[in-house]
Amino acid sequence: MTTPSLPIPEDLTEVLVPPLLRGIFPVPLHELEAFVARQNPVPLLPRPQVIDAVTGEVVPTFETANDSFSVLQFNMLADGLGLDSFVRVDEAKLAWEKRKWHILLLIARANADLVCVEECNHPLWLGLWMSKLGYGYTFLPKARSPCRDFGFPDDGVAVFYKHWVFYPDVTHKADFGMVHELRFLHSRPTERPRYVVLAACHLKAKEGPENDQRRDQQFTDILSKITLARQNIQATHAGHSPSPQIAVVWAGDFNSPPSGAMCARMRAELPWFSSAYSPEQAPYTTWKVRAHGEVRHTIDYIWYEHAHLVPRRLLAIPPLEAAQPDGYPNENYPSDHMAIGAVFDFLPPV
Repeated sequence: MTTPSLPIPEDLTEVLVPPLLRGIFPVPLHELEAFVARQNPVPLLPRPQVIDAVTGEVVPTFETANDSFSVLQFNMLADGLGLDSFVRVDEAKLAWEKRKWHILLLIARANADLVCVEECNHPLWLGLWMSKLGYGYTFLPKARSPCRDFGFPDDGVAVFYKHWVFYPDVTHKADFGMVHELRFLHSRPTERPRYVVLAACHLKAKEGPENDQRRDQQFTDILSKITLARQNIQATHAGHSPSPQIAVVWAGDFNSPPSGAMCARMRAELPWFSSAYSPEQAPYTTWKVRAHGEVRHTIDYIWYEHAHLVPRRLLAIPPLEAAQPDGYPNENYPSDHMAIGAVFDFLPPV
């Protein structure tokens, strides 16, 4: 059966999907790809391969089943933030009017149920387009965005969720992030209600003791909001049987390599969390060439509670030859960060 669709307006301010219809008539991907090609004829990199999270073998699809959901994590590179510092890339080719279409298409191709986006400083534009793909969203700007110093809108963290997969109950604002209580809508009436507590963050960048302390404070703040979200859900269902199953996913740009302080703290204080990607599966999540040299390491993560969830599929990191010798961003890829993604299955509650 053909999926009904709405026409895509040339000017998105002219026609918007009424709120009650969002998610009912999502724009088919092939229509969006054709539209994006007219806006930016330079092709986006091919879709990343999807791999089995255990074996690493290539699998055909990133799609989910009734007892599973998918998460995409992506630092999109804010408009106006440091574009002149990518020394091997023509700045004109990275103009927002070109990059924004690749950002949208990259997210749409993944078709994830939950999407965490950092350095988002055009939330209305992206949110309106994502609503045409069936998503609701929330956005939290940084209290003091560096984009403001260059005359651009404040950047922040945005979270998108598919209307027919998750229902948002409560959002808790944190320092450089936010935590959502999301009700999983595919639970059967006879089953325990299922929730995902989704934390999205962008921890402080740059090295040095002061920034280390700031990241540590932000980590603590977000962790407290995760605890609060779990307590809220439990209180809502107090006295009711069966009790809810609550699974936590914490995604974001942690600005910390696997050997860094934030990952060490995650392992020490939250040993019931695991990274969806092994070091071999994510040899890097950001790769750029600046004036002082090449920067290539892993600082973006999707952490999950392994007592409640198990990753089944992952979006593979593009091979190095895809961008050699200039790294990212480039005219075929809109950010210096790789989009990472995972399909999770709920485990039977213990």
